[in-house]
Amino acid sequence: PADSLVRYGLAVPPTLTSSSAAFVTTHAQALTGLNPCSTYYYQVESRDAYGNLTIDNNGGNYYLFTTPQNTAATYTSTDGPIAIPDNNVAGAYSTINVADPDQILDLNVTVNITHTFIGDLQIFLIAPNGTQISLSNRRGSSGDNFTNTVFDDQATTAISAGTAPFTGSFKPETPLSAINGLAAAGAWQLKVVDSANFIEDLGADSLD
Repeated sequence: PADSLVRYGLAVPPTLTSSSAAFVTTHAQALTGLNPCSTYYYQVESRDAYGNLTIDNNGGNYYLFTTPQNTAATYTSTDGPIAIPDNNVAGAYSTINVADPDQILDLNVTVNITHTFIGDLQIFLIAPNGTQISLSNRRGSSGDNFTNTVFDDQATTAISAGTAPFTGSFKPETPLSAINGLAAAGAWQLKVVDSANFIEDLGADSLD
């Protein structure tokens, strides 16, 4: 029986560690906080109750493994339709609660809004940490609706160059990459402000 220790990292010699003090004959050690699509080097060590240490680092070449890409999760709102108040800076909010603690690498936002003269609308995404991203700022002139509109930093067309109902993918006013690295867990809000003197409905929105 011996304890367990794994030294791992993105470069050699690896400096991160994961260990267990339990004296066992079958060893398994969980590694957390790994970056996706990355190659890690590692070695394993075990020390028995008498202090005898064994190290295996593959003859100094180290062992390695490559992490896969994170699975892209999609979260959809369930609180719509929501009325958008007239000429009111407070606006309307749709909220999606996310439990996933994983780090954000790339975020896209899909919206469906039924509204006439969408040039009156300002649309914002508010992250759990309070960061506000402008998705669309009074675009679409006298056109109607946002229909399956995807805000994506990798889109080839800016939202300012699109036309209603903006079906397809568009670059937002402010890059969504501003929240890359943030943990996904928490309450995400879509905020829509209408400066005109009438009320329409805000439909379901989704994050992926």
